[in-house]
Amino acid sequence: MEEATRNRLLRRVDWRFLLPDPGAARTVCFTSGELREAVELIAGELREPGVRPGDNDLAVVVDPDDATLEAARAELRDGACLYGEWRSPFLSARSLTRRLLLAGFSDVRCYRPWPSLRATAAWLPLGARGPRSYFLLRHRRVPGQRGALLVNLVRYVARSLPRWAGLPTTLCAVARTPSPNRPSEELDAGPASPGWHWLLLIRGPRSISKVIGLAFRDGSRSPDLVAKIARIPEAAVGLAREAKALRVLAERPGGVRGVPRVHQVRTAPGRFTVMETPLSGGPLWSVLRPSRYRSLALQATSWLSDLALGGGTPVRSSPARVVQPALDRFGRMFGAVADPGLLQQTSEALADLPPLPVVPEQRDFSPWNLFVTGDGTLAVLDWESADPEGLPALDLIYFLSYLAFFHDGAMKSRNFLESYRRALDPATFSGRVQEECLTQYGVSLGVGPSEMRRLRILTWVIHAPSEYRQFEADAGGAPSNDRLRESLFFRLWKEEVRR
Repeated sequence: MEEATRNRLLRRVDWRFLLPDPGAARTVCFTSGELREAVELIAGELREPGVRPGDNDLAVVVDPDDATLEAARAELRDGACLYGEWRSPFLSARSLTRRLLLAGFSDVRCYRPWPSLRATAAWLPLGARGPRSYFLLRHRRVPGQRGALLVNLVRYVARSLPRWAGLPTTLCAVARTPSPNRPSEELDAGPASPGWHWLLLIRGPRSISKVIGLAFRDGSRSPDLVAKIARIPEAAVGLAREAKALRVLAERPGGVRGVPRVHQVRTAPGRFTVMETPLSGGPLWSVLRPSRYRSLALQATSWLSDLALGGGTPVRSSPARVVQPALDRFGRMFGAVADPGLLQQTSEALADLPPLPVVPEQRDFSPWNLFVTGDGTLAVLDWESADPEGLPALDLIYFLSYLAFFHDGAMKSRNFLESYRRALDPATFSGRVQEECLTQYGVSLGVGPSEMRRLRILTWVIHAPSEYRQFEADAGGAPSNDRLRESLFFRLWKEEVRR
């Protein structure tokens, strides 16, 4: 199945992460069309109504009448779940809850898909004020603009106009059939746990993008825990890597400031979840402006230096343990479009690298994963690609390149190579800042200009396979050569080797 289709269908059933068990083995679906097709992707066994009544884990309904609700209740075992969608602007969460209770269900929780069911960015719980207020006032704010609250209120009113005008909107609910026994895991900040309310954020453009659950205790106005959930099994690999890296950093005396701590890892079928402490703030790109460009770049440079040196003087080791596997992957994936001469130059340049400090690498150290907190310090999210025993400077090179892209407007214009070339020129504004940061970092870790030059090449050799895998998913197989030539990291690699 091509990525676009898979992604669309899986996002149609992201509500499953609001269930106590999103990996329901036996599901009965009282609907057809796209929702049924999506449910079939996640159900262990999709059954027709009436095949095995009383033996199902999940029932899915859309706009059910009383007879359909009664039939759905009869299909479910004790403690099983119902998921339903009601498309009516006149239905309230209170009246829907009452109706489901009268139908024999319990533990009813209502949600509003925002801004719509077709393009859901969040699932807002309707049983608690804290999560909704947090989403409206913080998560959906317009970074870097004055009057953010007013802007968001206008957005909220605009999104709500269809409902107020009597046009169709969707209210969703999750409910349970009564059961004398409940799994103990539900008592620990799960989406169905008493005293907890979950706000789901649907992040990223791909099926492998994780789902973020913000868990609020009763009365909380900010998240008490963050749940990072793998939407598909392949995503669990990155989350497991993140948990491992964060636990390694937590073992340092005092930990590492600005890094989340792992609270718990849950490996229940269909829901690999890493529960972490929340970090506040907004993405660095949202506060980036010319007057702050240099200070933010130097702040990130200092943070990476502290990360490298915070565990004591790092040992030095041959980079071949990282270099050779990276070269092999790059050659396999991009060999069909790469100039053999440039590949040979790359191998020769990287073969001469001397022993380098062994430092933690975040591997996605970018302006969207760096947050500026309320007190002006940095917090670093998303450690799914991290290597606790990585190489120096790669994170900084990646960060400074993207910082220039944001500064120059290349993220919109897509003129990445022009921006990259400017940042390589010390006579330009971004070039002066980049040279200052790389020099400062190199001095603190004992990495000279010659090593830094070759590490620039290695940066794009290491990152290029991530684009290849995206192209592969998009095509549902091997990407075309034309698509490979469009790879940003492949083009940056060529730029570095040729200069």
